[in-house]
Amino acid sequence: MKINKYFSFKRLLLQVRNDISRNYRTWLLTLGAVTGILVAIDILPGIFAGKPYVPVVPFYIIFLLIGFIFSSVVFSEIHDSQKGLVYFTIPASNLERVISKILISNIFYILISFVYFKVMCFLLGEINGVIFGLKGGAYSFNWDIARAYFILQSIFLFASSYFKSKAFIKLIFSLFVLNILFSIYFTAGFRLVFQEALSGNMNYDLSFTYLPDLGINIFNSVKFIFNWIFAPFFWVLTYLKIREKEI
Repeated sequence: MKINKYFSFKRLLLQVRNDISRNYRTWLLTLGAVTGILVAIDILPGIFAGKPYVPVVPFYIIFLLIGFIFSSVVFSEIHDSQKGLVYFTIPASNLERVISKILISNIFYILISFVYFKVMCFLLGEINGVIFGLKGGAYSFNWDIARAYFILQSIFLFASSYFKSKAFIKLIFSLFVLNILFSIYFTAGFRLVFQEALSGNMNYDLSFTYLPDLGINIFNSVKFIFNWIFAPFFWVLTYLKIREKEI
């Protein structure tokens, strides 16, 4: 039977295993550092306040921050001539390489974070119970935040394939600049339209009767694009960039 040159489940599993084996030490060190931070965030305020503190908000901030930083470096090896040569000689298609990174930095990361934060919450509760006699409030993983991460992570994945170094910082700066340019363009366009309408040069209804419906339609359109198009769009761009790098 002819092996599909674009996708093979066996090759995908091999690619995932290779990706994990090359980076698991760095991930474990990062996990240890995050654990120390969470313990400090939980215990130190409790000592000063005299009662346990459940660091729910820091949990979510750390989950997003570590995930985005991690996603922005997963393709760093393709920008190194020697590491890139080894990476592209592994028997896998570009589609499988991208899927492997998506699985590791997105799906696996969310699931591992869910288990990790549950375990950390339990351990911190036990520590608080010993020190303060109270275990503090309960903690539950916020799947809405995980869903937002699932979508937004795609742009950091693309940044990792596009920028040669410091992809996280460069992406944040690029988004900041784009936000400024978009704000200027939107403000200028808005003022121009309404100035023309007020001067009588445009046959425009200024009763604002239709503005609520317009706002709802715009919101629903943006929501649809974010939920269903945003991530696949950047996944496709990432695939195209990886294919370009291989060539």
